[in-house]
Parts: sequence; C-alpha cells; structure tokens
Amino acid sequence: MQRGRLNVSPMHAKTKGVAMQKTLKQLCADLLDAKKTEQEAAVRRIDIETEIIQLTGLPEEGAKTVDCEGFKIKVDQRINRKIDAKLWSLVVDQIPESLRPISIVEEIKVEAKGVRWLRDNEPGYYKLLCTAMEEKPAKPAVKVEAI
Repeated sequence: MQRGRLNVSPMHAKTKGVAMQKTLKQLCADLLDAKKTEQEAAVRRIDIETEIIQLTGLPEEGAKTVDCEGFKIKVDQRINRKIDAKLWSLVVDQIPESLRPISIVEEIKVEAKGVRWLRDNEPGYYKLLCTAMEEKPAKPAVKVEAI
C-alpha cells in the first residue's frame, strides 16, 4: 500500500521482514490515534500562522509577500461574499448595469439519487446520460468511534 493513498486491498505491516496482518481492532485504535495527532498538528499550525501574521501584518484584502532570511512568506486575506437574491432584486435597478458587480450563473447539478434511479430503472436513459456525465469513485470514508 502506498503511503498517503487509500487502497482497499488487505493492509499489512512489515516487522523485521515478516509480514504481520493487523487486526481490525488495532487498525481502529491506530486510526483514532492518527486523527488525534492530526488535530494536534492543526492546532499547532494555526497557532504558528497567527504568530506569523502578528509579525508580518495582514492586508485588508488580497495578498502580501514578505521575504525573511531564506523564506518567502505569503499572507493572504480573502473576503467571502454572497448576495441575498431577494434583497438584490430590490436594489439592482438603482445601480447602473455597467457598475453591477454581480453575475447570475445557472448551475447544473447532478442529483445522485435520480442518477441511481435511472441506472436501476431506466438503463437506456442512464446510458444516454452517461454520454454527458463523468462518474468516478470518491475517497472512501471511514469513521471510527471508541465505545
């Protein structure tokens, strides 16, 4: 199994040249331990990023680059914006069209439940749909809770 890649083939650990299959219980314990380590590392990383921002400063919006003794630091501050469609409709006519920073985008979204229904009940239409749709398996999810 490649490190960092999820592979659904049987997992083996090598101990001094001898293959040893881990038990499901041990893998669950290892997974919980790894998640805890990741969470601790994330907290540490965020603390360090906060300290860096205190020293470099943060732009109001956009990016700022700072050089520091062999390091190039990029500090980025983005602003997430979303529009309330109902409220926008009340003010849209008060802003000249050439100055409106809003674009209306039609979204085409695949409904998984409907795709599965077509696959199971109308294979001809499913086959036709597949000419315009790409399917690929997502990363499998594993959730382990200690009980």
